Amino acid sequence: MTEADAIAWMGKLAVAGVSVPRRSEFYRDTLAGTKWLTEARTALYSVFLPGHSLCRQWEEIFERAKMYDPNKSSEGLPTYNDNFDQAIAVV
Repeated sequence: MTEADAIAWMGKLAVAGVSVPRRSEFYRDTLAGTKWLTEARTALYSVFLPGHSLCRQWEEIFERAKMYDPNKSSEGLPTYNDNFDQAIAVV
């Protein structure tokens, strides 16, 4: 894969991530969201070594997400949508 191919792939993924429909204040469409997260992670780890800062940022998003209930945004905690938006930003 060339650098241009990788940049194009990441660009398409970023657009596709933003397009995943929100189903509520807290969640996005589960099937479309899971599909996007899987492809985005595959793309990141296909292009960058696991120690690259983007891969580390990706993993940190999901490590942080394990520490709280995503349904408690009224208490100031991030929701699933917030985590998803962070993942889009990494790509």
